[in-house]
Amino acid sequence: MWHWIIYISIPFIAFAIIEELIYLIVNLSIFRTKKHPEKLKDIGE
Repeated sequence: MWHWIIYISIPFIAFAIIEELIYLIVNLSIFRTKKHPEKLKDIGE
């Protein structure tokens, strides 16, 4: 009887995992640009 709850919750769990991954990737990219600002300047020029 409760198996439909799992099917409903799967998209929400997947979305939460994807959101966390995006958050981590964004934080890593910001951290890298802070560590290496000269690379960002080269791209800008």
